[in-house]
Amino acid sequence: MKSPPSILGMVLMWLIISIALTIMGPFGTIRIPLQERLPYWLGLMAVSCLKWWVWFRLTGPLVGWRERHMALMGVLSVFILHLTLPFEVQVANGFVGGPAPAYLPLYGTAVALGLIICAGIEAARWGMRRHQMTGTSEMAAVVTPAAADMAVTAPALPIDPPSGGLLLRAGVSDPAQVMAVEAEDHYLRLHLSDGRKPLVLYRLRDAMAELSHLDGEQVHRGYWVAGQAVRGLERRDGRKWALRLEGGLLVPVSATFMPMVRKRGWPELTPALER
Repeated sequence: MKSPPSILGMVLMWLIISIALTIMGPFGTIRIPLQERLPYWLGLMAVSCLKWWVWFRLTGPLVGWRERHMALMGVLSVFILHLTLPFEVQVANGFVGGPAPAYLPLYGTAVALGLIICAGIEAARWGMRRHQMTGTSEMAAVVTPAAADMAVTAPALPIDPPSGGLLLRAGVSDPAQVMAVEAEDHYLRLHLSDGRKPLVLYRLRDAMAELSHLDGEQVHRGYWVAGQAVRGLERRDGRKWALRLEGGLLVPVSATFMPMVRKRGWPELTPALER
């Protein structure tokens, strides 16, 4: 997760969850008439979605939107955001003539369900990463019959080391396709000019060594950018800087690497603010 969902995404999530709960009628709400059950769940889920969005909007920048840290923030949100849930249910029950819920049983049930959902989300993310890594490895391992014949008959040629590790695993045949490399925990995300973003289990320092023959720079402890992909330098949030790449990708620039970025002479795309 790199940022909180858009307003449209929030609205869609709110409607889908509310309608699903209205149809299923959990926690005894199936006994509530449909014309009252739908606004009941719409109201409760509106408050829950708003709390969730505010939580991640505040905590995301603090942990740099890193997946591992965001997963921890998700677990913490289960315990913290559900503290007010029994009171919200009590208010909602008041509109449909329901009883006030017992605090601890409802809170405990909500926390248990929330942790199960968090575990399911993380399992799905892990599965997607494994699938993506397997797919890129299979692409790199494909050898056509013609290529096999050439390997037998052609004289051995020196292999270019920079393309034999990271790029091979990512299924990238042309190094010029790489616009940026982003570290995500123990993985590297390659941003390619054709729009693909393969994820590879690799160390950033090894990638830096392999990409050293290319025209590019490390501009952050977790980012490397290709020189030809940079369109300019932008001021972000008043003080921080970022590089704008082809396709609109923004890459943060840390203060440590700012002198090198200035030395490269990349143009400023927005007027510089007074320091």
